[in-house]
Amino acid sequence: MIDIGKDLQDAFNGGYKQGKQDEWIPLKRKCPDRNGHYLVTYREWSKGEYLPKFDNTKVKILRFHEAIFRLPKCIDEKAEKDMFREVLAWMRLPEPYEEEDYDLQKDA
Repeated sequence: MIDIGKDLQDAFNGGYKQGKQDEWIPLKRKCPDRNGHYLVTYREWSKGEYLPKFDNTKVKILRFHEAIFRLPKCIDEKAEKDMFREVLAWMRLPEPYEEEDYDLQKDA
């Protein structure tokens, strides 16, 4: 017999634990402790000397290697000199999705 209450509680607890692991961590508070890829929120802005002035916040997967997040760069040197980037926060990537096979007839 399926215990719906227990299954729902287990699903909630699993989601809660995953959610706690997926919180944004401000870079000012802590850097990742190992090299790898992370989901990052970063700010990118221009002084307006070469490019039109802008100020954007973006979310992207970036590589963290040797204590540095590797941010995208422009090909155009003048544009690159006019742009600034700052990583604000990061989080670990979630585990890949795995499809579960439920056989409801088996538990009945």
